Amino acid sequence: MMTVKGATAGAIMMEWNVHESGQGSAGLWDTHFRAGGAAGTDLTVKDCPKLSGKVNPNCVAASLMLHLTPDSSGYFENVWMWTADHDFDTADQTQLDIYVGRGMLIESKGPTWLWGTSVEHCVLYQYQLSGAQNVVMGLIQTETPYFQPPSLSNVPTTPKDSPFPPEPSEPAFCLSGVTYTTKAGDTCDSLALKCSVSSAAIFIGNPDILNCTDMVEGVSLCMPLQCKTYKLQEKDTCMSVAYFTGIQQDDIRLLNPWIHELCGNLQSATIVLGRVICTTPPGGEYDHNVNTTNSDPAYSEYADKAVPPPTGTTLATNATKDCGRCLPLFIQANPSVSEGSCTKDLVPGRTYCVGPTEEVLTQKLKPVPPHTRFGCFAREADTTNRSVLTLADVQHVKPMSILACQSYCLLRGWNVWGIQNGDSCFCDNQLRMDSQIIDDSKCNMRCNGNTTNVCGGKDAIEVFGDQDMLRVQYASLGCYSWSKQAIRGTTGGDTIESPDEMSVDACASLCTVTKKSDFFALWEGKLCTCGREMTPGAKTTSMEECNVACSGQLGDMCGGKGVAEVFTTKTKNVVAS
Repeated sequence: MMTVKGATAGAIMMEWNVHESGQGSAGLWDTHFRAGGAAGTDLTVKDCPKLSGKVNPNCVAASLMLHLTPDSSGYFENVWMWTADHDFDTADQTQLDIYVGRGMLIESKGPTWLWGTSVEHCVLYQYQLSGAQNVVMGLIQTETPYFQPPSLSNVPTTPKDSPFPPEPSEPAFCLSGVTYTTKAGDTCDSLALKCSVSSAAIFIGNPDILNCTDMVEGVSLCMPLQCKTYKLQEKDTCMSVAYFTGIQQDDIRLLNPWIHELCGNLQSATIVLGRVICTTPPGGEYDHNVNTTNSDPAYSEYADKAVPPPTGTTLATNATKDCGRCLPLFIQANPSVSEGSCTKDLVPGRTYCVGPTEEVLTQKLKPVPPHTRFGCFAREADTTNRSVLTLADVQHVKPMSILACQSYCLLRGWNVWGIQNGDSCFCDNQLRMDSQIIDDSKCNMRCNGNTTNVCGGKDAIEVFGDQDMLRVQYASLGCYSWSKQAIRGTTGGDTIESPDEMSVDACASLCTVTKKSDFFALWEGKLCTCGREMTPGAKTTSMEECNVACSGQLGDMCGGKGVAEVFTTKTKNVVAS
């Protein structure tokens, strides 16, 4: 039994958020919701006598009895929701006045079954279906409160004040402080380009906009915070946007959170949200100005440790060997100094640039064709593991750059490449088993052929590819019951849902690169879960039960109903299983 005590006007007696993991696994049987009419509830005939001539605020018992949320489902049998219209605990069961606003609000997308249910005596409605789907209702009963008169819809009526006092409204607030009144011909895209904001932010932040391409004139809009923008072209992908804007693909999704993790809705969402996206944080970035005339102790001119001079160079007379920085970009940053006569070209009293920014020199160098960076990986995770990329390599060469390694690998038909030590290139068509992603700080060496490029580290390979997704080598551990998740161990957001883009390769890439996990599982055709270990007691089942096709790849199977196929990217886990 569910009940309330006293004046609890805002109460929701039950919020149902459960979704079945298998048919019939989530349900409610033989349950009674009761508001008032019993001893101990402070809602008896003594407290709430009938027809007093006014609404007693001490007898407003609840706002809503049962709410089935959009993501929920369930089987409900013999469930009775009753707002008391008489007192159970008096001999004559005297009538009384108890007020509950709403009965059952159903937003469930199903599958949901209501069999033998009843809602009685709520003021506004007994059952309300709002955006619901796949709901079956049979043998239902409703009753309106006895104090509500019959409908007089065929004669004039006089509106009366609500029995529930209205909530105080918050004053309108616009974060940017910039408002705009729409004019004929305005669209989300035109305003976004005009005001340097995201078109999606205009639409999402202004509920009065019903159609981004057909705005009503005279509507006052709150403009979002400004950012640098890019207008999506018809064939753009996240990789092409990253190439044209110079930002990482992960940053595109962070700056525009409506873009799915697999980036598959980049084009389809423009129908509603428009085509103008942010390429910098809305409102700007925090800029700590270190280029002052005064010395800042936090940014010392001294190096942390000595580095050897570049190979093949001659150390100047009396120059210290305890030097932490050489200047390979000095001539590029100072065109008045030539490579053949550097010393002669230096003019006493002139100031020269010894630390150019990456941006200024990148503009003068040949751009790298579109590619995706997937992270920093250990060259050998341990003595028994294979290399990260194994099909081809060229080591200790000059000049080396991302472009040079990319060209070397693509000419040989391999679309995944990695660079180590600033001078060595490795190729493959996938990331090999036992590869171990490590902190980006380990990839800290510049390419010897283009010092604006980071090219791995001493024992670390910087991995790139020419696709949005990194193919990863993996092995199946079998089909497992998902009533208790078979894998665990990532922190937050370890399950990704993709109704039309999920595949085994996509799940493997997400879990390996983004979640840094050794296990991944696919279930119900569209769900991918990442984990770092098997759950103790996980139970296997027949592979025939993992028979649901993946939503994004013809021929792939992505688990089944209530079961998941579990994979690993580590050989030791295959042996252990």
